[in-house]
Amino acid sequence: MRPERTTEQLTADARESGRTQECEAGEHSFCAPMEVYASDDPGPDEQPVFSITCTCACHKH
Repeated sequence: MRPERTTEQLTADARESGRTQECEAGEHSFCAPMEVYASDDPGPDEQPVFSITCTCACHKH
């Protein structure tokens, strides 16, 4: 996040651009795709219950 932008400006910029607030601030690690498993320590043959993927415009290339 640029120091001159307030939280309100960052939120408005994110809304306008279609990006998450984290991406707008340059913190892309927060919106990386993530697989969610039923157990805390999934085995090699365990499939994810679901996946969370970022729908941020900056990741749609």
